[in-house]
Amino acid sequence: MKKAIFMLLLPTVLWAVDTYNMYDILKIGMKNNLLLKSQEHIINSKIYLLDSAKSDNYPSIVADYTYTLMDDKKELSMKTVGGTMKFTQVEQNYSNFNIGIQYNLYTGGLVSALVDISKKTVDINKVDYQELSNEIKYNIKNAYITILELYSIKDLYKAEIDSLTAHAKDVELLYNQGLAAKIDILHTSVKVRDVEKKIFEIDNNIKIAKYNLKMLVGEDPDDNYEISDLKEDFLNTQLNENDIISNAYKNRPLIQKLEMELSNLKKSVELEKSSYLPKAFLYGGYNYNDSNDAVDPKGGFLVQAGLKFNLEWNKPFKKIGAKKEEIFAFENRIRDTKLKLKVSVQKSIEDFYTARKTYEVAQTQLKEAEEYYRVTELKYKNGLASNTDLLDAEAMFTSAKVSLKKAYYNVIRSFYRIELESGSEVREWVRK
Repeated sequence: MKKAIFMLLLPTVLWAVDTYNMYDILKIGMKNNLLLKSQEHIINSKIYLLDSAKSDNYPSIVADYTYTLMDDKKELSMKTVGGTMKFTQVEQNYSNFNIGIQYNLYTGGLVSALVDISKKTVDINKVDYQELSNEIKYNIKNAYITILELYSIKDLYKAEIDSLTAHAKDVELLYNQGLAAKIDILHTSVKVRDVEKKIFEIDNNIKIAKYNLKMLVGEDPDDNYEISDLKEDFLNTQLNENDIISNAYKNRPLIQKLEMELSNLKKSVELEKSSYLPKAFLYGGYNYNDSNDAVDPKGGFLVQAGLKFNLEWNKPFKKIGAKKEEIFAFENRIRDTKLKLKVSVQKSIEDFYTARKTYEVAQTQLKEAEEYYRVTELKYKNGLASNTDLLDAEAMFTSAKVSLKKAYYNVIRSFYRIELESGSEVREWVRK
C-alpha cells in the first residue's frame, strides 16, 4: 500500500518546482546579486584605507642601517711641539644603526583632514551601494513583471486557440452540410497556426525573461520555477506629488553622494593648507655608529624634538585657489542635479498617471471590441457576416485583451519607476 502511494506521488515530487513571490525574489537578489557583492568589497577596501589614515595619529617605529666603505680613512692633522700628529676621524669602513619611535606632535591639520576625507569616502561608497541597490531592485521588479505579463498574454492566446478550434469544428460541420466553403476551413486553420506561432514566441520570451531574473538575483540562469501574481492595487492609487519630490532630495542616494563629495572637496583645502604650515615631531631611540674607534661608547639613547617648515614659493596658495574654484563648480553641479532630479521624479509621476489613463482607454477599447465581436458573431450565425468577418472580429477582441494586459503592467512599472527616481518606497506618501 505504501509503495503504491509513493508511486502515485512520485511524478509530483519529480516535477515540483519552486514558486516565488516578489518579496522572495527581492530578498534573494539583495543577498546574492554579484554587483552588490562587488560594491560590498569596495566598501571594505575604503574602511581599510580609513584605518590606514587613522594610524598616522599613532607613533611610528623608525629603523635604518647603513654600511659605508670609503677609499681611505679620514684623518685629522694637529701640529704640536714635537711635530704633527694625526688622529683618525672617520674609519675607512663603518656602520651606522638607528632605531626609535617618532610621534607627530603637529602636522598642520594634514592627518585629521585625511581621516575626515577617508570617513566620508566610506560613506560615499555606502551611498553608492544604496543607489545600486535601488536600481537592481527596480530591474528585478521589472523582470518579474515581464514574466507575469508574458504568462497572462499567453493565456489570452491559448483561449483564442480554444475558441478558434471550436469554431473550426463548426465550420467543418457546415462544410460537410454544404453550408460553408472549403476556403473557410483553410482560413480558420491559418488563424490557428498564426496564434500558435505567437505562443511559441511568447514561450521563448518567457524562458529568456526567467533567465534574466535569475541572473539579476545572482543565481545560475534557469527557467525551472514559477512566480505568483501581485496583490497590490496600483490602479486606484493617488500620489502626493509634493511629498514625493521633497523627500526625493533627502532620500535619493545620488544627492547624498554629491553632498558628501562636496564636503570632501572642502576638506581637501585643509590638506593644501597643511603643506605650508610647520610640522613638529618628537623622536626617541637608540643610535649606534662605529665610524671612529676612539670614540666610546659607540651607541647611546637619545631624544629629539624637531620642527620642519617648507614653503614652495606660491605653489600651495595657487592649489588652494584651484580647489576653491572646484568647490564653486561642484556646488553648481549639485544645484543642476537637483533640478534634473525634480524633473525626472515629476516625469515618473506623470508617466504613472498617463499609464493609468491608457489603461482606462484600453478598458473602453476592450468593451467596444467585445461588443463588436458579439454583434459579428450574431450576424455570422444569421448568415449576415462572413467567416473572415468573424475571425477578424475575434482577432480584434484578443488584441484588445492583450492591450489591456500590457497597459495594466505598464501601470505597475511606472509606479516602481517613481520609487527608483525618488530613491525610496513611496507608499508612505500615497493618498488613497
